[in-house]
Amino acid sequence: MERSEELQDLVRTSFEAYSKGDTSFIDRHTSSHDGVRHIGSDPNEWFKGEQVAEVLKQEEMQVGDVTVSCTGRSMRSSRATSVGYRADRC
Repeated sequence: MERSEELQDLVRTSFEAYSKGDTSFIDRHTSSHDGVRHIGSDPNEWFKGEQVAEVLKQEEMQVGDVTVSCTGRSMRSSRATSVGYRADRC
C-alpha cells in the first residue's frame, strides 16, 4: 500500500461538505458496490454496499448544525491498486 494524497484531499472535502449539510456529496462520492464497507467504532456499525450511502446520510442528518472538523494530523489514507483505505481521529 502507498499513501494517497488524492484520497486525503477527498476526505478533507467530505468534512467540508458534511459541515455544510451537503448530503448530495455522499451520493456523488460513495459507491454502492458490494465490496464497499463502512465500519464505525461500535461492533454493530458494519455496513456494506448500498447501505453505506444511506447510513452516511443518516449520520449527517443526526449531526445537524454541528461542524465536522478534523486537523488531519492523524488521518491515514492509503491505496492498494484500486482500493482506498482511510482512518482518522477527530
